[in-house]
Formats: sequence, structure tokens, C-alpha cells
Amino acid sequence: YAAALSWVELEGEACLPELAQRIQESTGMVRAGFARALFHVTNYLFMDVVHSPAADPVLDALEAALEDDLPETRLAATMPLAWLHHPRSTIALQRAFEREPDLDVKSRMLMHSIHLMAPVGPALLSEALHSPDEPVRQAAEYLVRTYALKAGV
Repeated sequence: YAAALSWVELEGEACLPELAQRIQESTGMVRAGFARALFHVTNYLFMDVVHSPAADPVLDALEAALEDDLPETRLAATMPLAWLHHPRSTIALQRAFEREPDLDVKSRMLMHSIHLMAPVGPALLSEALHSPDEPVRQAAEYLVRTYALKAGV
């Protein structure tokens, strides 16, 4: 994670294709570290990944990370997807939320989507408010209460 942060700080957008490749080819905690680093460094350096030539490889890699066996990795992939505000990230987040088996991860995916103002956030919130899964529903109710949110469709 720290090495990937430094790498992007030094190389800037030029390293995004290779970082995407690392996310694509790794698994587990290594993949999670690369995904978290991608989110944090592009966020605080205000990199416009969506309009860069690396957008598709980055999105491909994050979509692959959503399929990882490790729940932490799937969760780490949702942070940059929620931050990027790209049509593909909206679709990927919706699908990931719908099929996520780990209720804690699913609840945190919802939190990421809302806190990072992902376009799909209101729809996920609406779905979560009607969820039969108590932890997911409680997370949605917390968000509505705390931030005076309205669910969307």
C-alpha cells in the first residue's frame, strides 16, 4: 500500500496502466492494498482517472477485484469505484452490492457509496432500506438518520 502510494505520487498518471495491471494480476491482500492506494492517492492528488487514457484498464482491474475471494479486497475495490463517478463504476457497484454475500462488507459498500457521493448511492440506499438483512438495513437507517438522506430509485 505505502509503496503504491509513493509510486503514484512520483510517477503520476503515467503509472496508472501498470497499477491497473497489478490490481488485475494480484489477489487477496496485495490486490486490496493496490486498490486502497489507487483510491487514496488519486483522491488527494485530484487525479482525473475517468478522463485519462487509463480509465478502462483501471475500471477493468477494479471490476476484477470485486470478484476476489477476500472480502477486504472486494470492499477496497468499492472505494475507488464510488469515487470515480464513471458509468461503468455505477454498474459495477450496483452488481457488487446485489451479489455481496458478506453483510458487513455489503453495509460498508453502502457507506462508501454514500460518503463518496457515488451516483448509484441513492439507489443502493433505497434497496438497503428494504433489505431483509438486518445489518444492511441498519446501516441504511443510520445514514438516513445521520445525514437526513432520502433514498432514490
